[in-house]
Amino acid sequence: MRAFAGLTNFAPALDHEVAIHRMLSAMALRPPDRRGLWADGDAGLGTLFQNLVPGDGFDMQPLRSGTGAALVATTALLNNRDELAFKLGWTEVEAAARADSAFVLAAYEKWGEACLLQLNGAFALAVWHPRERRLFCAVDPFGAHPLYFWQRSGRLAFASTLRGLLALPEVSRALDEETFAEHVAGVRHVSGRTFYRDIARLNAAESLHFSASGIRRERYWQPSPVRELRLGSDSEYQEAFRAELAGAVRRSLRGPPGQAGVLLSGGLDSSAVTVVAARILAERGRRLQCIHAVPAADGRYHAPQRQLDETHYVRLLQARSPEIDFHFLPATSHVAPRDAWDGYFSDHLVPFSSLPLLRDRERAARLDPLGLRLMMTGVGGNTVVSLEALDSGYLAHLARSARWLAWWREARGHSRVFGVPLRRLARQTVLRPLGQALRSTPGSAYRQSGFTLLHPSIRARTGIEGRFLAQARAASRPAWDFRRLLADRIADGSLHQTGASPSTITREPGSAIAAAPLCDRRLNEFCLALPFEQQIRDGWDRRLLRESMRGLLPDEVRLRVTRGFPQPSFQRHFAEAEPTLRTELDRLASSAIVAEYFDFPRLRALWDTRNANPTWGRDLLLVRAVAAAAFLEWWAK
Repeated sequence: MRAFAGLTNFAPALDHEVAIHRMLSAMALRPPDRRGLWADGDAGLGTLFQNLVPGDGFDMQPLRSGTGAALVATTALLNNRDELAFKLGWTEVEAAARADSAFVLAAYEKWGEACLLQLNGAFALAVWHPRERRLFCAVDPFGAHPLYFWQRSGRLAFASTLRGLLALPEVSRALDEETFAEHVAGVRHVSGRTFYRDIARLNAAESLHFSASGIRRERYWQPSPVRELRLGSDSEYQEAFRAELAGAVRRSLRGPPGQAGVLLSGGLDSSAVTVVAARILAERGRRLQCIHAVPAADGRYHAPQRQLDETHYVRLLQARSPEIDFHFLPATSHVAPRDAWDGYFSDHLVPFSSLPLLRDRERAARLDPLGLRLMMTGVGGNTVVSLEALDSGYLAHLARSARWLAWWREARGHSRVFGVPLRRLARQTVLRPLGQALRSTPGSAYRQSGFTLLHPSIRARTGIEGRFLAQARAASRPAWDFRRLLADRIADGSLHQTGASPSTITREPGSAIAAAPLCDRRLNEFCLALPFEQQIRDGWDRRLLRESMRGLLPDEVRLRVTRGFPQPSFQRHFAEAEPTLRTELDRLASSAIVAEYFDFPRLRALWDTRNANPTWGRDLLLVRAVAAAAFLEWWAK
């Protein structure tokens, strides 16, 4: 658990120390290792801290600069301490005796606000300048550690979680209906609003400046869509990619003493992270712990090119990886009962988007003895690092830009590699986008979203239909500038987040640090600059990753054309929760507050349709709708 809170005002002085204590107490879902607090007549900063990585024992936040010109509070978990220590002129011994917060403070003293691009990792930070009476805040480029704020009449309060702000009596719990409607409809949230009308959040790669002259927000990093890397040969690209991938994994491996693990699904992305991490750890005389969850052998949603159980690919990797310890865990998790839902709402103050699960005691009994303190995943790969032809819209992009020769070459190759008929590819990437561009209303978007589940009155009050249709049209039309589209996908990676980040606050003791090397900023900037023919060629997508893993991964893993399900156990969990969900749906129909926001006849009709043709997307939509309705009832109490 790492969190901080603070407030400042330019109105008559308040008791900041009392207010900070109130905020910290609300955020402390379990006892922290220590608290820190600083306050004067103009501002206050407070921190909650749990020791996670080397150097944490030296952390005594908030920190004051040597000149007293700045005070810093941060949740930073940095991946590039060695690089920063070199730039700051610190010896290895000096760096080892400093916490991440000391690196942040030193970087701010050296580079000012430009230090944000020197910090690699997950962070949120706040810097108060007592003499100048100004505040500077920021979050990392992917928004891994959130920061929320509230402003009124020359006063600003901020916290790592919504609980911290809502602990203040001045902060209203009034619902932001637009955000709620966007959540139910599935509209991507890009405004920095939250479920609470008076509380905003910083978006990924965004900073905030606050002083007597007002508040200003700005984006400090945007991946460049114009830079293109040109090397001499395929082998040079592969060598450069392997170096960038190894650098991203090595940065992610900076962590606490004890075992490092990886959650291996069996897909290409997580497999690549696994073999690269194992090599790096072997150089240090350590072994990687590989965790694979084996899905239950029950029914599954049918989807082309998808596999529920990917254990076969993990076994292939195990057979040629004696330097890795493999652990195969059965799917034993269970859905939290209805009486646990309100506890989730109280902790996070937002509705859940998928089924909440109980702590898997059998899984914990297997994992706890391993002493895992760092857990890596392959999350984020297929946005840019391992570019996919269809999911990325690359073939549709070629058609829209009238590059018909390139489209024919790639579509024919894709048909050969993936076994998809050319006629179907033509419908998917040429005819369907053309029809969607000609239609004013994307009909399929209505059927596959929660928009129609909203009551007509809230649709009218929030103007959600315009934003919903704009998003649907944008999603159905290939971009003219494909590289800019990918840059936007990197930049918008976490803008939908409106609740507390589990990596920041949790009730679970001794939680392992989560690391996603494929979300590394430098790796993504490198891959965005690659020529597209290095990523997709002759029908093979994710090409550079596949070629770079030649000799490191079994060919059956490296060249597989199927993918796993996003949530392999979701159908089992949904079947377990279905009676609870249906009972809750029937009960909520009589709630006056819920009836103001939902069209229950449509919601029931969707449920009945689900029974005839279950799909992962539709069932997830039902879960989100029922959870949002239950959250409304809890919020109104």
